[in-house]
Amino acid sequence: MKTIRLGLVVVVLSLLATACMQGGQGGGEEGGGGFKMPPTPVVVEPVVMLDYAPAIELIGEVRATQRAVLSAEIGGRVTKINHRVGEEHLLRHGALVQVNTADYQAVLSAAKAGQALADEALLLAQNGPRSEDIAAQQAAVDAARAQYDLALDNLGRQEDLFEQGVISESMLIAAKTQAQAAQAALDAQHEVLNSMIAGTRPEQVAQAQASVDAAASQVRQAELTLSKTAIKPAFDAVVTDMMVEVGSMVGPGTPVAEVVALGPGEAWFNLPEGEVSGVHPGDAVELTFDALPDVVIQGSVISVSPAADPMTRQFPLRVAIGDDRPLPGMVANGRILMEQAKPTVMISRDAAVLNNLGLVAFTMQPPAEDAEPPMPGMPPLPTVNMVHVELGDNYGDYIVVLSEGLAPGMMVVTRGNEQLFTGANIIPTNLMGEGGPGGPGAPGGEGVPPGGTPEGGMLEGEIPTEQAPPAAPEQGAEVPPAEAGAEQGGGH
Repeated sequence: MKTIRLGLVVVVLSLLATACMQGGQGGGEEGGGGFKMPPTPVVVEPVVMLDYAPAIELIGEVRATQRAVLSAEIGGRVTKINHRVGEEHLLRHGALVQVNTADYQAVLSAAKAGQALADEALLLAQNGPRSEDIAAQQAAVDAARAQYDLALDNLGRQEDLFEQGVISESMLIAAKTQAQAAQAALDAQHEVLNSMIAGTRPEQVAQAQASVDAAASQVRQAELTLSKTAIKPAFDAVVTDMMVEVGSMVGPGTPVAEVVALGPGEAWFNLPEGEVSGVHPGDAVELTFDALPDVVIQGSVISVSPAADPMTRQFPLRVAIGDDRPLPGMVANGRILMEQAKPTVMISRDAAVLNNLGLVAFTMQPPAEDAEPPMPGMPPLPTVNMVHVELGDNYGDYIVVLSEGLAPGMMVVTRGNEQLFTGANIIPTNLMGEGGPGGPGAPGGEGVPPGGTPEGGMLEGEIPTEQAPPAAPEQGAEVPPAEAGAEQGGGH
């Protein structure tokens, strides 16, 4: 590369010096002191043929298919965080953020104990009293009857004594009251015995069943509350933000984490209202990404929103990506093909320049047979021809050529073309060989890279591999004029 630079410096300086001397002598072949323009250092690139179809060009972003901010549903202290930002959390992992369970576990245990008691009462109501219970109640009836008989005997004696005037009336009344109480006790015990012998009534069974249902509902509520201590996404996810730490207190509605779904995302675009009728679900979309310059993905339209944004009058468009490399938030570029792609002539965006004659491109021409070399012992330099061009859509670093006059393989100037004119001599700096302008890399004929052969040229539809740029000059070193010229901007 140093040899190329030195060769270019020598050529340019020599040509400039020669031109100046010719002008200073006041003569030359043109007569009357004509000034001969020095050659212009340029960069040239080939005209290419690429498969292309008219398309709707869109710019949007990659979004996850699902995104959620997880919030606490109950109060408590955070006791564990299972995954951090950037880590995957799958459904089988359970809780992403765990809230203390002790209080809620105690409530559940109490509810289960109440349910057990209700179940036992229902079983008793359904089966009725046991035989031993009936026997015990019969014994209670017998005891009550004995007490009643004693009370009646005592009442009879007290009545006799009262008639004889031995006791007062108050003592007779007390005996009657005692007899009445004994009879009431006997009746009560009889009623219990009869009830036990008759069995449980339907309404008693229904009441016991209602108690069981209420207890089961309390258990379910306690279990649900306990489950809410485990805060987790409803899908396999990647954590994008964590808003709490272990020991933090949370309450209902407190945000704790943000997650996005695993797997390929979607590209979202805003479709102009004039294009809505031409786009349908399933249409192919060619996707590229600023962050992934070498990635081209074939996506498909998922849906077009039926409602436009009232401010922009554009319709949200979702496109399936089907590839894990584009990440949420990346800029996405979409091309919705409107017809079948076909080979199309294209040139670099920098090859077209606007001058007073319109939009033009300059093609490199081989030196004429009678052209004079720039210096003794060197071959003649190539020239350029101006071609008026009509351009279409941009396609990556290229632009579609709609007019005639350019063919695949032609070399067009992409740097240093601002001041060119038809017939101007050029030095194609990016095609110079290691031996300098006259070496193996010297410019060749039209459509053939200098120093090459037609067999070694570009194939139709092939994009040339750009040569590595020259290394940056060492600090403090002068930039050769040829290289400085090659770095100037090209077409618009």
